[in-house]
Amino acid sequence: MNEISRFYPRRIVPVVREALSDTSVVCLLGPRQPGKTTLVRKMFATRPSVSLDDAFEYQSAADDPVGYIREFPDVVTIDEVQKVPELVDAIKVSVDQNRQPGRFLLTGSANLLLVPGITESLAGRMEVIELQPLSEAEKTHADLRIWHYRDKSNVEVDAVLTMGDKTWAVEVKAGYTVRSHDIAGLVKLAEQCGEGFQKGIVFYSGTKTLPFAGGRILAVPLAEIWSR
Repeated sequence: MNEISRFYPRRIVPVVREALSDTSVVCLLGPRQPGKTTLVRKMFATRPSVSLDDAFEYQSAADDPVGYIREFPDVVTIDEVQKVPELVDAIKVSVDQNRQPGRFLLTGSANLLLVPGITESLAGRMEVIELQPLSEAEKTHADLRIWHYRDKSNVEVDAVLTMGDKTWAVEVKAGYTVRSHDIAGLVKLAEQCGEGFQKGIVFYSGTKTLPFAGGRILAVPLAEIWSR
């Protein structure tokens, strides 16, 4: 197992890389200790980066957000960005001047999305990937991770499970039918994971088990959960 996999499995790496390939701002969000910083440092060891945990960086960013962002090269990683939320408006200005994909890789706590105006400021410019903390299962199976997927178009997957090279995903829908837009997130995730994608399940209120995407995705009645 390589070092990235020890902290977050290799199947999350393509998700982050794909986001950086077509989006100017990618934000990796999660609680304080789920390994965001470690993952980013292992994936992008040569990418310029700063951490707002550093007192000097924090003060520089807080004193002059626009000037702080202007000093960076074309690509940069900013860790713990929620500490200076005023940077978001400065990043928006910079991205509007240069829409090059992959310019800003941000890490921060999930509280960043609660700051007024954050999502509106970077609408259409930012893709968010949320990482979950260790579950009880993960304490037993160190290579298992559970996380939530969402891209810049707000295409989402409720729960993604990765173990080593293998990925499973689950969606829950209240409707009695499953349409193409209901599985859009699963289809995109399957494309990104390639052969490592094992199965996607959509639980819904219908009565039949239906295959999609050549059987890689199944629509399964919610009633099946209680009948077994």
